Amino acid sequence: TNIGRILAALKERKMRKNTLVFFISDNGGHKGISDNSPFRGNKGSFYEGGIRVVSIVNWPAQLKAGKRDQPMHAVDLYPTLLNLVGVDSNGIKQQLPIDGIDVWPTVAREATLKRKDLFLNVHRNLGAIRSGRWKLYVKFASCKKLEGNTLEQCDKCSKVSGKYAHRKQLFDLSNDPGETKDLAAKKRKVVARMFKELMTYDAAAKEEVFYCDTTTKTKKKTKKKKK
Repeated sequence: TNIGRILAALKERKMRKNTLVFFISDNGGHKGISDNSPFRGNKGSFYEGGIRVVSIVNWPAQLKAGKRDQPMHAVDLYPTLLNLVGVDSNGIKQQLPIDGIDVWPTVAREATLKRKDLFLNVHRNLGAIRSGRWKLYVKFASCKKLEGNTLEQCDKCSKVSGKYAHRKQLFDLSNDPGETKDLAAKKRKVVARMFKELMTYDAAAKEEVFYCDTTTKTKKKTKKKKK
């Protein structure tokens, strides 16, 4: 594999023991060809089967073999690497605040992560945020008239502007990692607080560019036939 070739090249140059290697995946397996059990969902979903993946951190000269069960995010790599090379990520001036946190104390010494909420993602029609054992999953409708309709009808609307909470689901991941029991109706205060935090993150983020507004009509030019 290409990863094996990189590691072999590092070993050949006698750099392997003192090189930090991060290996991560960006999503869970595809529907129909992968088994993400015991987690629910797959690639493209914000359920755990679509976003929870294994990460490997290897640095022979600095790290002992072990396992960490605390949730980390890909955005944590930036501040973590900055601090490892002696740059204070909190002192960097940039247009937007840094999303992640330095997770090296957890990776190296199993320290408890100092993070209140883990902002998982939010885009055109999905959003998710985690706070300790709780995870809030939100399905958005793109226009007001779809707010009370079914999820399938909601998916058909591809308008980017305007987010309306269509369905909120709350899961206790410590007791229900498969996200089978929706506790939103029983824990309304938890849902309200987490939804407010999710929308705060969304408002502070840069506007997405991946999705386009397919509702815009374009006029096609037609050539006149010569008589």
